[in-house]
Amino acid sequence: MAETTDHKGKGIELPVAMDSGRGSEDGKRVYSCRSALSKKLLPFLINEELTDIHIKVGGRKFAAHRVVLGSWSDELGNLLETASSDNIIELASSATDKEIEVFEMVLKFLYTGEVSFSSTNVRMVMSLAKQLGLKKLSEMAQEWVGEMINQGSMVGAITWLRDAAECEYLSVKNDCLRTLSLYFQYIPESSWLGLTFEELCSILDRDDLVADNELEIIARVDDWLKGKGSIEGNKDLYLKIVPKIRFSFVQVSELSNIQETSAIVKFASEYCPATLSESYKYRALSYEAGVRGQYDPRSNTDNPRAGYDSLKKPDLQPRLYLNFMPPGLTTRQYGRSQRQNEGFREVSFDQYRTEMTCAVRDETGAWSLDSESRYFKFVLKIESTKIGDSEAWAVKYEIDSLDSPRSDSTYRMVIVTRPHDKDSDFYLPENPIVMTKEGSLNKSRTHSPSSTFSVTTPPVFAGRKPRRVEVAAIVYMIR
Repeated sequence: MAETTDHKGKGIELPVAMDSGRGSEDGKRVYSCRSALSKKLLPFLINEELTDIHIKVGGRKFAAHRVVLGSWSDELGNLLETASSDNIIELASSATDKEIEVFEMVLKFLYTGEVSFSSTNVRMVMSLAKQLGLKKLSEMAQEWVGEMINQGSMVGAITWLRDAAECEYLSVKNDCLRTLSLYFQYIPESSWLGLTFEELCSILDRDDLVADNELEIIARVDDWLKGKGSIEGNKDLYLKIVPKIRFSFVQVSELSNIQETSAIVKFASEYCPATLSESYKYRALSYEAGVRGQYDPRSNTDNPRAGYDSLKKPDLQPRLYLNFMPPGLTTRQYGRSQRQNEGFREVSFDQYRTEMTCAVRDETGAWSLDSESRYFKFVLKIESTKIGDSEAWAVKYEIDSLDSPRSDSTYRMVIVTRPHDKDSDFYLPENPIVMTKEGSLNKSRTHSPSSTFSVTTPPVFAGRKPRRVEVAAIVYMIR
């Protein structure tokens, strides 16, 4: 429903037909919130029939109708009351040609409900929408920005994150933080080092941050801290960062190895020993629980989950780790499954369906569930698409979620796709494509598929059909 108001700002609602994100030949995206009435209004704007107000922007005057302007927002209704005796409103005494062009586009939106965003006009549109109280237009612009950011633009995400914080664009802020979390390990060094403290903390607070392991996060935090001076001169900074590092998901031996070289680990050991003590305790107890489960996973007397349940705390939640040794397992015990699950796996395509499995982990990240429990079946396909007039290819994952008596739970899934073919006629993105999915499984006595869904990457290849890609897939089961 479109939110509208009368000329006095009284709220009314008109039915609208949302047509969000319709494409066009020049690559722009057309956004629409048209109502049945708006389809009839454009001829009046073009012909200036029955116009009763003029808006002056720079050196141009635009004819309009009070009833149309005042129906959109309180701000526009109040602006009408500032009109001169000859029915002229001066919105901006000085304006650039681009600002005049943007106002004309926004005025047309008020009559048609349609607007075409581009990287050169969206900031001006958002600013004008805020000034004029055009909530729906602002939401549509934020959605467009979100689509651009969600394609994996780290530099764009950082730039927009600051604009979003300044202008209170919550939707854009969330899209920025999500992209920076998914592509955490691929944020350019210069952009990473340029993050503000608040931006850094916003990223570290997220559970959906994708990284190989917590050591990678510690290393990047150390790099950021190097530019802030000595530990002694920045104790307050360190004290706020330490609780955001999930030390419990780092092996004790690894923490010991980097204690003298890592600024944040060294600070934690000297000024926050209780934090490290808690993580050591978690590792020790989870080892005991994990060993019992490893030796006898179906035992009725030894239940490994009982040991973990006593450790569960809100701050002991894993991120979306792609490659790490779960607590509770030794290198010897984890060696075989580690070789199977870590890093990327090459998947070749031919005329047949290509199936793959993934690592399935408990909600604590503590261990993989027994391999006989198949909660998901992945089928990978290559799907033809278009980039302008050129043929392109994307990777489509068709995923069946399988019921079982143990599957009364929700899941969080991360899928990483990395092009492998290096032929010169291919467009290869600089970084892998990272996608996540969340959902729930219903408890059942059968093993028949309960639901099927698909996830498709943006175009990975441009040119001929690819022969192979590299894939990493992890699913966390949450009870």
